[in-house]
Amino acid sequence: MKRSKLFMMLFALAVFGAFFIPLQVYAVTVPTGLPAYYPTVLVGNTTGASDSLVLGIPDDSYINMKKDEFVIYDFGSNPILNRAGQDFNVYQWDLDGDNSGNANILVSSDGTTYFNINGSKDSKIDLQWDEAHENADHAKSYDISIAGLSSARYLKIVGVQNPFNLDAVGAVVPIPGAAWLMGTGVVALVGMKRRKSNKS
Repeated sequence: MKRSKLFMMLFALAVFGAFFIPLQVYAVTVPTGLPAYYPTVLVGNTTGASDSLVLGIPDDSYINMKKDEFVIYDFGSNPILNRAGQDFNVYQWDLDGDNSGNANILVSSDGTTYFNINGSKDSKIDLQWDEAHENADHAKSYDISIAGLSSARYLKIVGVQNPFNLDAVGAVVPIPGAAWLMGTGVVALVGMKRRKSNKS
């Protein structure tokens, strides 16, 4: 009887061991700042440089814009929205001085009529995923309310005088529109990994 119980215990232990699923906890970097969207499409670029240099998150790749040269960002289905306070950032090359006065910042809802919103320029707002851009003095924020718009799909940046070293742009995403963040694990991510058993 005792042998039978011992055999069953050993059998159960072997089965449990074969299908044991260990838990692995992975640390993640928790982004700080407001949820943000960084456009990935230009619909205009007269600089002669590659579009990719000024798309996505700020990464210290940049275009040196000369007088009258311009780029036009298309925010597509994630337009810049007028919110309380500043709405988006324009990032300059991190290692350059503050040359924000060397460019005109214009917004449009239809891609035809543009409004200059230089007068709304203020200090950079804290956006998620812009950690690589370490110098806050080399970025400025803008507010589209000065143009009388509730939203702006297009953002046009025009060089006024050299240099203006454009790195990227990023806009605040309203919390309801950023629900996808829930799936990324804002505090921690716990992953489960099944251990493969060797076939005999």
